[in-house]
Amino acid sequence: MQAGISLRAVRTTLARVTTLALLAGLAGVGCSEENREAAREFLRDRYRLTIMTLNIAGALPGFSSTPEISLPWRERYQRIANGFKDGAVSPDIIALQEATARKEWTLSRDPEDYESLHYLIEQLSISVGRKYRIAYLGAFPSNHPGLIQGQAVLYDPARLKNATKAPTGSMQPGDQRPALLGVHPRKSYPCDSPAEAYKDQCGLLDGEGVFWTAAFENKGKKKEFQTGHVRFAFAEEEQSQFNFYNIHLTTAGVDSSESEKQAAERAAEAAVALINYIEGRAYEQKPIYPPLLAGDFNGGTERFPHFDRLADWNIDFILGGDPAFYEASQKHVDPKQSVLPGEAPNPDGMCAPREVAWSDHCAVSVEVTPV
Repeated sequence: MQAGISLRAVRTTLARVTTLALLAGLAGVGCSEENREAAREFLRDRYRLTIMTLNIAGALPGFSSTPEISLPWRERYQRIANGFKDGAVSPDIIALQEATARKEWTLSRDPEDYESLHYLIEQLSISVGRKYRIAYLGAFPSNHPGLIQGQAVLYDPARLKNATKAPTGSMQPGDQRPALLGVHPRKSYPCDSPAEAYKDQCGLLDGEGVFWTAAFENKGKKKEFQTGHVRFAFAEEEQSQFNFYNIHLTTAGVDSSESEKQAAERAAEAAVALINYIEGRAYEQKPIYPPLLAGDFNGGTERFPHFDRLADWNIDFILGGDPAFYEASQKHVDPKQSVLPGEAPNPDGMCAPREVAWSDHCAVSVEVTPV
């Protein structure tokens, strides 16, 4: 072997050549229908992707929507890890809403910085053997005193690589509310004071946890963001990339006040503005998937007319973009959905009975493959 060329580089080059050859087969260049179908199946297996979304309901002792129900966060997160194993679900990407960065109590702090995510990642490693990383944690002070939480995206680095580009200019800091309206890059909440048990785990966050978001003004008072974007590549093929969005929109029920409806409208407009901005950028590689959205939409998806529902439960959805609109190279096919823990709604107002519930939401998982 020539000096200076690693075995991994050779493997990567061969993989790219093989993929290009198979893509040529898909186009019908010198291949029988049988060979073309074999090539399609190869690509389906190679780029098969499993995504989960879950509103994790923070780290308070009880659910905010039903505070009399006490389900400590460690207990619930342990259930999630066990549920992955029992349900044979092992997502490549996990979009979390209401993920806690930290919580200051009167005389204590629980959880410490990133402890909730570190604990969940540890339990998932034990239950399903996947060692997740944190693409970003976008958090800011909530309405509950001392509570800092927001959205987070976990992913398996054995399958995917975080390909989000940090800008050359300045970024919005991650430890305060947005100072600017509109689309901008932002750092994640910093991991400054981790729990003693996880003092060496801050490296699970990708650098400064860069993500893109769109800030809007909520009820004319505070700037906030509810949608985050990261770009992923498949670990062994950096040219095979796609855009991923984690969404948690403001509630806008039929009985909401006018100011709440306007806030929900602005939150949705900000999400659409972010998606259009990101999808309008020039990329060296055409995405292997159309843009993928996952999250708690707090209602319908009519604000996203260029997206198909791949999976849904109540107000939680996973959507896939129309490749004709976004000029993507591939389109998902035959999505396979699962809802966990898998129980029907119950009088507690949660997804499942309290003795098995992960939060007051169901986790929605979908497997997609390209054509």
